[in-house]
Amino acid sequence: MGIVFGTISAEMPAFKVIATTPIYEIRIVPPRIAATVTDRISDNSAFPILAGYIGVTSAPKNEQGTSISMTAPVVKEPTQMLTPQMGGIVTNTGFGDGDMSMAFLLPSKYKSVDDCPIPQDPRIKLISHDETTIAALAFSGRVTEEIVRHRLSQLLKAVEQDELIQTQETKAQAPKWQVAQYNPPFTIPFLRRNEIWLFLEDVTEEKLSKLRKA
Repeated sequence: MGIVFGTISAEMPAFKVIATTPIYEIRIVPPRIAATVTDRISDNSAFPILAGYIGVTSAPKNEQGTSISMTAPVVKEPTQMLTPQMGGIVTNTGFGDGDMSMAFLLPSKYKSVDDCPIPQDPRIKLISHDETTIAALAFSGRVTEEIVRHRLSQLLKAVEQDELIQTQETKAQAPKWQVAQYNPPFTIPFLRRNEIWLFLEDVTEEKLSKLRKA
């Protein structure tokens, strides 16, 4: 019953929080391996593909037959990014129409792709991610395209004001972002933990010091 009420017992990335603001926090996310479905298929199709790979409800569908522990969060990312000149930073995220990839972060014991069980389903790609700096904005409730657009806009405005990214009028390429969902869909909505992750570059100690003093 704990997961219905928002309890998260799964392994989560060992975030290091390096600055906090009233709207978001800046974190260092450690290196990680993600099992990712990037094909344009719905969430209802992508989730069971990944669940099958790790063996959530059946024998694991990987060549080694190895059960892999579920972790949190499940991460989604737009499969296409629009530049500001093309009309906005957010493509049609879909949430059911296949316009977002879906990824399970594998347990931290897997240090490289070569360590991981090999997926039987070719739609699953094992992707290695380096240590990353992100701005993370947390929110509860349901995750819909409208809500994601609103929260992403809120986060972008805040980090622009704090001079952590260029304004969208002067930046040639839209910033990379992801949606992180920590709870299963049957968790009571207002107890769910969700986040927007905005990837940051060139975050200097001088910029962090200004945030810490604010």
